[in-house]
Amino acid sequence: MERRVNYRIKELYLIDLLNPQILLVKTFDVNNKGVKTFIKPSIVNPKDNIKNINKYITISIEARNKTERLKEIDDFTNFTPIVISGYIPLESKAFYTDLVPTNKNVFQVKMISFFSNIFRYKYHKYIIYAHNFSGFDIIFMYKALLKLAEIQDIKVVPLYRDNKIITIKCRFGRYLNSKKFRYYIEFQDSFLKFPQSLETLSKSFIEDQNFHKMDKTQMINYLLTQYVRIRESRVAVKSYIIDYCIQDCKCLAEVLFKFGIYIHKNFNLNIHDYATLSSLVLNIYLTKYITTPLEKKSKILLPKVYGGIYKESDE
Repeated sequence: MERRVNYRIKELYLIDLLNPQILLVKTFDVNNKGVKTFIKPSIVNPKDNIKNINKYITISIEARNKTERLKEIDDFTNFTPIVISGYIPLESKAFYTDLVPTNKNVFQVKMISFFSNIFRYKYHKYIIYAHNFSGFDIIFMYKALLKLAEIQDIKVVPLYRDNKIITIKCRFGRYLNSKKFRYYIEFQDSFLKFPQSLETLSKSFIEDQNFHKMDKTQMINYLLTQYVRIRESRVAVKSYIIDYCIQDCKCLAEVLFKFGIYIHKNFNLNIHDYATLSSLVLNIYLTKYITTPLEKKSKILLPKVYGGIYKESDE
């Protein structure tokens, strides 16, 4: 790669010598050393600290359906949710709500009851994680959040990308006679940070088997086969499903903790500030590896490239 500066017209060209391409960079002021032509590094939040890494809650839903029906329609929206659970690492507290019976009105009431455990001022700025939130859990949660918003005056602000909900920020505790709110929590999809199964993640990040995902063989039988649910004790089945669901929350919480500590220790960033792995990686790069032309550090100067790529024509 060769860099050339045309001082007469004050433009900077990046020329790829391996391919006949010219990357045209915006016109700049030669007398100002080209400061405006470089991307500015990100600045680490000075108020952030290790305590903020623990400000999160994990949630999970277990659902059931007949195996034959699942194969026939191949559609997760037809699953029947039976329990939703949560885990708060800072308090070592697990909680759950039984979603059966599945009458539509009863289901909404129970989901609202579950979320009422989270919408509290002490969880201000907490991130609520669900693995594959934007792909599966959102089906059951979003309507309940909107219904809760009507009842408790909550502002629900979803963030979309490629027609998928990436995050949902919920503001609550409105100031009197104002449009502003005191508190907020934000729902994120942990799968966008860890694009692997929870079973793989728990075994990769965690040595303690108490935080590994439970064996799913029996769980699949309970969830997908009505005959097994009828044959087994209903109490035993219900207890097993609840334990399985809570264990998923604990596994995810421990994975987030291990990863969060590693990123904060090595890059001084809070993983909860970035909804996706790509945005986290980009900010690691912008804070750790680039600088401005005025800094005397051995980092990289990253030029701003504007417009498209111009290729030389053979004609």
